[in-house]
Amino acid sequence: MQTKRFITRPRMAGFDYRARQLYHLVLVTHAREPVLLDDLAARVVGHLEKVSDACAFEVLAYTLMPDHLHLLLKGTTEDSDAVKFVQQFKQRTSYEHIQKTGERLWQPSFYDHAVRKTERAEQIARYILENPYRAGLIPFGERWAYQGGTLMAEL
Repeated sequence: MQTKRFITRPRMAGFDYRARQLYHLVLVTHAREPVLLDDLAARVVGHLEKVSDACAFEVLAYTLMPDHLHLLLKGTTEDSDAVKFVQQFKQRTSYEHIQKTGERLWQPSFYDHAVRKTERAEQIARYILENPYRAGLIPFGERWAYQGGTLMAEL
């Protein structure tokens, strides 16, 4: 019996992930372990800015939860590539974690939603930023330690 070597990616068939497109992405930790806390969380957030700059994306909103990351990204050039962004981000954030623990940090692939012209980025950003409140981690109106983005000040 032959085992499947590669995991099927849940990407939209025929969709080009390069452009000045808005994306709502969700990356989930391996086995949904709540490891994105304290020093690791701070390092992951630090890499977010570096990788978004390197891959030509503006981070409109993000919230790093203990077991997943929500991102609202906007491509800043026609060559902005969301798949490349996720690959580089996961690679940079995983390396040190694997060295320290021997464990993977992220599940394979990611969930994506290409934001349509009829959708409002501010509503998606609000959803992302209110995630810790809905999860019962903070009272309504408080700010979660690991969130931000260029739209945060407007909300």
